[in-house]
Amino acid sequence: MPQQKQAEPETYSSVLKNIRDLSGKKKASALLPVMRTMTKYLHKGDSELIDATLYHILKYAELLKADLDSAYFARVLSALKAYCVALKYAGQNDTLKSVVLQYANEAKEGRSDMSHCLAELFCIIRFCELDCEELDAIIQWGVTTSDPAVLRHCLGMLLAIAPEAPERAARLLHDTITNASTAAVISQDTLASVCYVKLCWALYKAKKDAAYLRVLCR
Repeated sequence: MPQQKQAEPETYSSVLKNIRDLSGKKKASALLPVMRTMTKYLHKGDSELIDATLYHILKYAELLKADLDSAYFARVLSALKAYCVALKYAGQNDTLKSVVLQYANEAKEGRSDMSHCLAELFCIIRFCELDCEELDAIIQWGVTTSDPAVLRHCLGMLLAIAPEAPERAARLLHDTITNASTAAVISQDTLASVCYVKLCWALYKAKKDAAYLRVLCR
């Protein structure tokens, strides 16, 4: 019996080829499967992939925006990712902030299906690199979810805040340090643990507070 051929893993080049193959299509929804793949690579910052994708996203930006109202949630999530990437790289920071905070607050209040995929939502929030006080409540809420992936993104955002605003980062981290159950969730996730240690070290250097030293010495 012949062996079944294994599908080749997705790579930057295969994703780029898919994007270029879709370039002649006139519907934003044709790009959405590619968006799902592309967002896996956002944290690696592959500029060629992002630039090639953006070229097509920006052509269909209004259609992508319309997909945010789709009855199919998978399409909404894909459109949200793509739309946020487009807004970020187009420099439309006010619109980006408005869109991200709207979806985050709806999820926080349980008013949208986004509340069932918080890891994806917080991945988008972290990628957008928003620097606004309104984000503080979202980070504090994320820490209380006890979802390892969400905690990872929240700690990553606090780590980015710490060098410029250690007092703000310390305030947002306070409940995490004093909450044994949250600390236990972090300890079971390697990436979250690394972020947590880096963050506590940065805050210890800035504030010389023994609470951070105790975390580091565990």
